[in-house]
Amino acid sequence: MSDEMAAHFRDTMLTHANDPVTGVCVRCGRSRCDEWRWAYERLVLAGRLDDLPRHRAAGGGKSTADPGVAG
Repeated sequence: MSDEMAAHFRDTMLTHANDPVTGVCVRCGRSRCDEWRWAYERLVLAGRLDDLPRHRAAGGGKSTADPGVAG
């Protein structure tokens, strides 16, 4: 997987991350929406786990884009 494609999937995960307060995707209104899952699976299958986002930049709080965060 190219660095550009990994960046796209990383950005998709951040865009569709669960809101820490509501526990659902801020765009789709579902926990772990299809867009988030698709991007996560592509990164995992490509062996790009190091590319997974750990924190949401805006707001300074943890993002549930991190698969280790319950949501």
